[in-house]
Amino acid sequence: MDTNAPLFVGGPVATGIVNAGTVAAGEPQRISGTGTTSAASTVALPAGRMATLIAGANAIRFRLGAAAPTAEATDVYLPAGGRFDWYVTVATAWVSVEAGDGSSAFEAWVWVSSL
Repeated sequence: MDTNAPLFVGGPVATGIVNAGTVAAGEPQRISGTGTTSAASTVALPAGRMATLIAGANAIRFRLGAAAPTAEATDVYLPAGGRFDWYVTVATAWVSVEAGDGSSAFEAWVWVSSL
C-alpha cells in the first residue's frame, strides 16, 4: 500500500472493497452476515489512527474490542448508511457486527480514515 497517497478518497465503494481475509492492517474490510450471528473484522486496525465504520443497506449493531468481540442485541445501533468514526486504541482495534433487527442480512465496511 502506498502510504504517501490519500487513503480511500471517495470512500471504500468508490475505490473497491478488499474482501475480508485478504487485508493488511488499515485496508478496508467488508464485514457481512445474517441475523444475530456476529461477524468480526479479520485484521486489527492500527492503534493511534482514526477509523470509520459504515453500515450497508440495513441497520447494524456493533462492538469494538481488543480482540475479535461478539456483537450483541444491546450494542451500539447504526442505521442503514450510518457512519461511526473513532480514534483507534488497542482496546478498540477490532470490530464485530450483527443485524440491527436481529434477522436481516447485514454488510458493513471498516477502514483507517487518517494517515
